[in-house]
Amino acid sequence: MEVVRLYHVLDGVVYEVPSLQAVLRARLVRLSWLLGSAFRAVQEVTAPDAAAAQEDRAEQGARAAAPGKAADGLGGGSPPSNRAKRVRDE
Repeated sequence: MEVVRLYHVLDGVVYEVPSLQAVLRARLVRLSWLLGSAFRAVQEVTAPDAAAAQEDRAEQGARAAAPGKAADGLGGGSPPSNRAKRVRDE
């Protein structure tokens, strides 16, 4: 005997049981729609801040391009990851 289809009854109505693939596909489509909506909502809320953040990044880039000057007052130098690498090499 081979099972061909499965059915379930809900409130007196007979429904065919969907395949696992169909269930997962439907849930993933809904999840992607919900995530897209959430990201759009966050983007709308933070849109005014985006221009200010872009200006801050431009200012930081200009400061980083200036040789021998650092915003922290410690002078120029390599990033922390390079310093750690040099210590390990010695």
